[in-house]
Amino acid sequence: MNLVSKPNLKDVNPELDSRFIKIDLENDTSFDGWLTIKQIGNKQKLILPFKKTYHFNEMLSKGNIKGGVRINKKDVTFMFEIEGVENKETGNTLGIDIGKTNVISCSNNHISKPNKHNHDLNSILNIMSRKKKGSKGFSRCKDHRTNYINWSINQLNLNNTKQVNLENIKHIRKGRKNSRMLSHWTYTTIFDKLVSRCEEQGVLVLRISPTYTSQRCSKCGWVRKSNRKQKQFKCDKCSFECDSDLNASVNLSLNLKAISKKKRLLQKNRTGFYWNEVRQEYIVPVALKTG
Repeated sequence: MNLVSKPNLKDVNPELDSRFIKIDLENDTSFDGWLTIKQIGNKQKLILPFKKTYHFNEMLSKGNIKGGVRINKKDVTFMFEIEGVENKETGNTLGIDIGKTNVISCSNNHISKPNKHNHDLNSILNIMSRKKKGSKGFSRCKDHRTNYINWSINQLNLNNTKQVNLENIKHIRKGRKNSRMLSHWTYTTIFDKLVSRCEEQGVLVLRISPTYTSQRCSKCGWVRKSNRKQKQFKCDKCSFECDSDLNASVNLSLNLKAISKKKRLLQKNRTGFYWNEVRQEYIVPVALKTG
C-alpha cells in the first residue's frame, strides 16, 4: 500500500509577486489600503483591508512600495525599494544573536536594554502569558511586544558596519514543548525587523548556520556541549566566561570553516574539539588530531 503524504505548511511564509497581488493605497474608505490576492483557484480572489503603521509610512517616505508581499498565518509584510541606498564597501562584520531574554546580543558588546518604563522582552512576554488570547489586553501586549522589538533594534548603530551575520534558524519550535510565555516569543518578527533595518542602512545580511556557535569558545575556539549552561558560558578548556548570547554573537561574526553534516553526526561536541577560523592556526598542535 502506497502512503500519500502532504507537505507541512504551518511554517511556510510564501512571497507573492505582482502577478498574484494588487496593492491599492488610493480609496475613500476608512482603511488606508486594500490588498487583493488574485488567482487563488476557481477564478476567485481575496481582498484584505489594512491600516498603515508608523514603520510603513516611514519606509514609504524613503522609497517606493514593491509589487510583492510576504504572507503568514497572522501578518502581511510589505516590501519597499529605497532609492539611493547601496551596500557599503567598507566597515566591520557584526554578528548578532537573537535571544529569548535579550532581543539582540551583538559581537561589539551591544545588548538590547529595558525601555524607559523598565520593560524588556521577558517582562512583556510574562504579561502576555497572563492575558487571554483574543482579548483587548492580549492585543495591547502584542503591540507592546512589537513596539519594544522595533525600538530595541532601532538603537543599533550600523554606521561602521558593512555586513551583519544572523543565525539561519528554521523550524525553531519543531519537536519542542514550550511554556505559555515562550510560545509568545517571535523569532520571525525580530529577524524581519533586523533585515529591514540593515536594508535601510545599506548593510549586507548573511545567514549563518547556528550549529555549535553557542557551544564554541569565542576566545580559544574549543567546542563542547557542556560549555554553555543557559545564559552563562564557561569554557572548560581555557576557563573563559561570558554571557552565552554575546559569546555566540562573536562566533557568528567570524569566518569559521563550515562543518559538514557527516561530522556533525559524529557528535564530537560531546567530548570536545577545536573549531577555528579559515586560515587561523590551531591553538595547540594536537588539535589537528581532534578537530
